[in-house]
Amino acid sequence: MALIDNRVTSVGDVIYIQTDKPVIGLVALTDFQDLVVDEGDPSEFDKEFRYSFDGGITWSNWLTLSDANIQSVPVEPTADFVAEYKYTRTYDSNNDGSPEIHNITLDGEFQPVSCGYGYVNSIFNQFFGCHDVEVLDWCINVTEKLYKDGIVPRYLTRDEEIGYNVDKDYIDYWRTISCFFAYFVIFSRQFVNFSENETLLRKFLTQRGLYYCNDTALADLQYLMKNYYDEIKKRGTRQIYKTYNGVDGELLRLICYDSTCDEFLFDLTKDKNIGWNV
Repeated sequence: MALIDNRVTSVGDVIYIQTDKPVIGLVALTDFQDLVVDEGDPSEFDKEFRYSFDGGITWSNWLTLSDANIQSVPVEPTADFVAEYKYTRTYDSNNDGSPEIHNITLDGEFQPVSCGYGYVNSIFNQFFGCHDVEVLDWCINVTEKLYKDGIVPRYLTRDEEIGYNVDKDYIDYWRTISCFFAYFVIFSRQFVNFSENETLLRKFLTQRGLYYCNDTALADLQYLMKNYYDEIKKRGTRQIYKTYNGVDGELLRLICYDSTCDEFLFDLTKDKNIGWNV
């Protein structure tokens, strides 16, 4: 018995395939398609699937993978839907052939899910949506840990046998808390590589006292950040109106000079040529 990549080599081999990201906004499932190369006719596989509406914390029973069973799934638009597939090779019609499972696709109908007034007007909305993949990953991971034994005391009861939808109230309660803290965690991560975020990088340069124009490209802003002290040293010299490595000097950035349409003349007047007018 051996499993090599996405191929099965012996009768009795089982391949489990799970969707890697939850789907939110699902209103109906219609059918499925799969692509299995070098499979005999009829199918060499016993195909099953199960589903979860809490991101994979609890699961339904295994069902035969068919359009009828797919369509009978009671979808919940606001839930974190994921699916898992189990392909069991039941016989070999090709005399030791090794069929390959290339992909499995569920088709359905979706609708956008609103984040709500409170989130839209929060600081988080500047950087990611309420259903951002990173937020969901962190939220589901922590909720699962709070559901299983080890963190939350056992006197906060769950069903003795973990099963699909048996502890919906418990999971919904802790998921709400986990997702709320997920916003803060993912928000904090924005500052780890803040130079990749144009909004944060502009605020950083402003606080450091460097001038830039509104249309300055992200790459140029990153150059200014990395060469901050060099930019400071250029002040009081001719470098402030010259271009270096494709980045305008500080005087040019201050007046938002555009080389394609602006004319810029700069002249240094010697002290002896400066007079007084009364």
